[in-house]
Amino acid sequence: RQDVTEFLPAMAGANREVAEAVRRGDVLGLVDANSRFHHAFSLCSRNDYLVSALHKVRCETNRLAYLSFNNEIDPLRSLNDHYRSVVDHHDRVIRCVEDRDGKELARVVTVHVEAFQKRIVLYLAT
Repeated sequence: RQDVTEFLPAMAGANREVAEAVRRGDVLGLVDANSRFHHAFSLCSRNDYLVSALHKVRCETNRLAYLSFNNEIDPLRSLNDHYRSVVDHHDRVIRCVEDRDGKELARVVTVHVEAFQKRIVLYLAT
């Protein structure tokens, strides 16, 4: 088994920067820190092809992330609730990697992706 714990400090640091950007109301900083979190997480795969592919997707996704992080979209959930859930999801991803809990990691990542997807669909529908 390969040790992926070397990527945890970068993931945790990026997530702290996500939370700090939220506190400052810095949406561009939030998008950047979020992207760095996801890049560090992709490195856990230790698969250069996957890291490269995910980087390309993240470049495109950052445009959508800006929309997701900069707009009140969901009438049932505030933007601040969304911010808190993003930080929480990232923290849970970090714990799953630390604990090598693949099953829970898959569940958390699925919830995280579906929340993003829902916000973008709601944005496009308005």
